[in-house]
Amino acid sequence: MPVKPFRWPRTDEHTAILGCTGSGKTTLAACVLSKAPFDRMPYIAIDYKNDDLLAQIGRLKEIELSEPIPEKPGLYVIRPLPSEADDVEKWLWKVWEKGHTGLYIDEAYLLPNKEAIKNILAQGRSLRIPVIAASQRPVDVPRSIFTEASHIAVFRLNDRRDKKTVAEFTPDGMLENRLPDFH
Repeated sequence: MPVKPFRWPRTDEHTAILGCTGSGKTTLAACVLSKAPFDRMPYIAIDYKNDDLLAQIGRLKEIELSEPIPEKPGLYVIRPLPSEADDVEKWLWKVWEKGHTGLYIDEAYLLPNKEAIKNILAQGRSLRIPVIAASQRPVDVPRSIFTEASHIAVFRLNDRRDKKTVAEFTPDGMLENRLPDFH
């Protein structure tokens, strides 16, 4: 099977980036985010881990789950606790209702696996809600993260269940024929 040339995700596409801790997934996700049009629409990072890479962005505006979804273009961040799943679900419905808002989700396995994220992923293109989702636990992320992704990047995975989950959504042999590290 011929290899297709690499193409960066378009700004209206969903991207899933998977890999174990230290594999480079957050760095690639931040790189994809850096190409997003946050000068034309709001992009909101859902940051469960107070990521050091995000903290280095000077223009990042912190917002709370209780605040309205931003109208102005820019780069925003919310930092929910994993225990705030119901609040995150309500907040995601507000994003879905507003539309025209990009999402960057690191540690996507912490998202509530409920209807809001499934609808955002299924209808996000028409609602103009692109999603960049990164996770170290593919087995635990909502299935829609894979089925609705236009781009899937897979870094090193250690857990057999994670590998099996990824194999269900990627071309045959992809996990066995991996590129060398740092390629």
